[in-house]
Formats: sequence, C-alpha cells, structure tokens
Amino acid sequence: RSSSMGGRSTQISGVAAGDYYVVVYSYEGAATTAVAYTLTLTLSPPGYSYIPAGTFTMGSPISEPDRGSDETQHEVTLTRAFWMKQTEVTQGEWQTLMGNNPSLFQGPSYPDAVNRPVEMVSWWDALAFANLMSSNAGLSSCYTLTGCSGTPGGGNYECTDATFAGAGCTGYRLP
Repeated sequence: RSSSMGGRSTQISGVAAGDYYVVVYSYEGAATTAVAYTLTLTLSPPGYSYIPAGTFTMGSPISEPDRGSDETQHEVTLTRAFWMKQTEVTQGEWQTLMGNNPSLFQGPSYPDAVNRPVEMVSWWDALAFANLMSSNAGLSSCYTLTGCSGTPGGGNYECTDATFAGAGCTGYRLP
C-alpha cells in the first residue's frame, strides 16, 4: 500500500484488516492542526468484489429494445454492504474444497475444466459448500442443515431442512 500526502509518499506493508486510529497533522506557519480519524480497513478476499450499501434502480427502461414485461424499473435498497464472488465457483475450487467434481464437462475433452464453472450441484450441495468455506475461514456457518444423507457433490446429497442464521451471519452464504 502507498499513500501520498504533501508531496511525500509512504509505503506501508504488513497491514492487517481492522480499525486504525489515524492522526493527520497540518502545518501552516507556526500553527499546527491535528485531526483524528478512525479508519476501518477491510481487505478484499481474492476474487471478490465489494458491494456497498445503498439504493439503485433495477430493471429496464421502457425504451429498451426487447424489454420483457417483468423488467419494470424499481428502486432497490441494500441495507448492508457485502462481498460477492466475481465468477461462479469453478470446478477446481469445488474439487479442492469438497474432494469431488460433480460436473459433466470435465476430463480429457476439457483440459481447462478446473477453470470452468462447477455444474450438476444441488441446492443442498451449495449450502454444504458455503458452510465448509465458512468453517475453513474461521467464520460462522450460515446454514444449519438437518437430516442430511449422501455426499455433497455426489449426486445423492439431500437434507430434510435448512435453517438460515440470519442477515447478521458473517460466514459465506448464497445470494
């Protein structure tokens, strides 16, 4: 990280996420002014984009060619910020975490399969994946799965119920 103030640059290394107390000094003649700030630094998980809280317009304008009847413009408000993965979960990511690959588009005919999206994944499989991502990152699981049988990604995994921990859950979850 680098910053520039007053024509000087400062290189900062070894910075961790967290809250920092920062004091900025301003010198004008004999007077010195100090302004204190609390800076919260959040490091981006690789491959994720930060989606800030706020309001935006969703839908298509009436003048858009080929607009569908279900694309009415309306305001959407996100009440909290979050991180969203920039791509679908790849076969390589699934294989590394779950130990199997349920995808049809793999093998010698698809040498780049590890970079292709994983497919043939059920809702239950996706919840198990999100929970294991959370566990591996030291975060709370966002789903409590009960009555499960089979192997996630094995084509036979299902549960009788899933309970969402709520919007305050800090772990990985589905959009």
